[in-house]
Amino acid sequence: MLHVPCPNDQPAERLPGAGIDFARPDSVLAVVYARRHIVWLTVGLAAVALLVNAWPLWHTDVWGHMSYGRWIVCTGRFPDREPFCDLADKSQDLIHTQWLSQVFLYSVFRAGSWLAGGDEPNRSAGGIEALRALHALCVVVRCIFLWLAFRHQATSAGLSDRGCNYLAAAGVLASLLFSPAHIAVLRPQVFAEVLFAATLWILSQPRWHWRHFLWLAGVSLVWTNAHGSYVLCPVLVVTLAVGNSIQRVLWRHVPIARRATDARRSAAHLGPMRPLRHWLLALACSMFPALLCNPHGPWLLYKTWQFASHPNLQTMNEWQPVSFTDATSWGWWYLICLAVLLSTPVLTRRTYAAGHWLLLALFAYASYRYTRMMPWWIMLTPWLSLPLWASRFAGEYAAHPLATDAPRGSQIPAADLKNTILAAMTVVVAFLWSGPGQWLLTGTPRALSRSVHPGTPWRQAALLQHWHSTKHWHGRVFASETLGDYLLWAIIVPDAVSRKQTHPGRSAAHQPDPHQKELNGRIRIFAYTHAHLFPKGTWDDLRSLKAGAAGWDKLLDRYAVRAILVEAELHPLLRRHILASPDRWEVIEDQTGDRRIGDPKGRLFFAVRKS
Repeated sequence: MLHVPCPNDQPAERLPGAGIDFARPDSVLAVVYARRHIVWLTVGLAAVALLVNAWPLWHTDVWGHMSYGRWIVCTGRFPDREPFCDLADKSQDLIHTQWLSQVFLYSVFRAGSWLAGGDEPNRSAGGIEALRALHALCVVVRCIFLWLAFRHQATSAGLSDRGCNYLAAAGVLASLLFSPAHIAVLRPQVFAEVLFAATLWILSQPRWHWRHFLWLAGVSLVWTNAHGSYVLCPVLVVTLAVGNSIQRVLWRHVPIARRATDARRSAAHLGPMRPLRHWLLALACSMFPALLCNPHGPWLLYKTWQFASHPNLQTMNEWQPVSFTDATSWGWWYLICLAVLLSTPVLTRRTYAAGHWLLLALFAYASYRYTRMMPWWIMLTPWLSLPLWASRFAGEYAAHPLATDAPRGSQIPAADLKNTILAAMTVVVAFLWSGPGQWLLTGTPRALSRSVHPGTPWRQAALLQHWHSTKHWHGRVFASETLGDYLLWAIIVPDAVSRKQTHPGRSAAHQPDPHQKELNGRIRIFAYTHAHLFPKGTWDDLRSLKAGAAGWDKLLDRYAVRAILVEAELHPLLRRHILASPDRWEVIEDQTGDRRIGDPKGRLFFAVRKS
């Protein structure tokens, strides 16, 4: 029968384009639908990853730690004493709080070297490319955990999803802008910062379930074996638990008529009042790995305290109080964070919960006393202050775009497949633009001259190795501790490690003792950045030589130094002394004032003693 359309019939709704419904709720791909803020978050994280991956690999810390990782992997055990430098204190036990980071860094480098293949420079370039990719990935993961933690904190104050996303993104951006020089350095602390952000995320959950305690135990377990800052995990839990108890006591003395107002202004920002058993379980999850699951067992806390009280560490900048004399120093960022935290209650007309006040006081003192605490202080600042700003927007600016998801009658954009495709395309483009992506497209990693910081003495190390193999050159190299890290990696190879690399099938039990030989006893270094492993007298001599103090020539003779390698513009007096002694020293390279090297820390001075 012929169908005659009725005037009341409504035409079927047609989808735009090819007729694909990207927001179909019953689609099998509905589980991967994303909202628009996920796209913007992906774009931001991709930009951060590209920026971090574009930075050359800084030469301090990472090479020294990889030397220990290589030792552990090749020998199959932990060294009992310092195995590389004959001037180190051989009576001092090593503290293995970073062995997991050291082994992981070395494994990543070795995997990149294996993928690159070819000659030694090409393998090194591949390993460095892998390390730079790992660095960028760690920073991105840290940003994701911080964003989630900040978002949970803002949500606890009743702000809309849209407002929480904006405030969380602002907090992550502030944590990046306040510490750009610190983020640019790859070291075991990078992994600890990821774990610190994960701990903040767990503590920000509105309600704890059994899986949160398992996550906290896992974070503490990895952290205990990855970096010496593992104590921050139980410190956070204990401080918030004490604050929660104080808040309960104060709450009992608040009149019933005032409880609704006080809940909005204070207690709500700590989330729900957790029962005491939850805090005790959280404390157990954060403490037991630190007491049991580590190479030292329950003695780890005591050994960590011994390490932190070593007199040599007090001479290093990061173990001293923050300085306010330099415009680029940590001191000004410390004051900015403190001003933000103290002004937030005044501007928002709200107050922190008791646990947050305790954290503020504790980290404010610790960061002022020890500069190395600044990265944790910077991450903690948005975590403490954002709930108050979220409450202010949600309570007193109800019509503000941050306080509502649908301003001016517009509808909330739903999750759909288009946003997922845009986010995936962003990830693909960022990868192809990054160093690993270019390696995949061209078949070769970036050259060493482009992938490492100009201050990395890889050319000088290769020259020393060449002299050793062709001219049988031997002796001690005096280098600043920051340059000594790379020399430790490139030149000082214990006999056990070299034999294991040559004969990988030989077991560690048949390896000779690596504490005695360093490249057949031919080339030795003065020191490296692990200051706590050296006697105080040796470390003081290192500082005197770097400063070119009186008696510098006698110290060089006493330690039988045959080569000097320092940052030229950081040690000008020592450089002038060497230049004034042409009868005893031959200058191989002097990059002072070289405009082609933008960073003054990358301009090196290299001299050898005349025979």
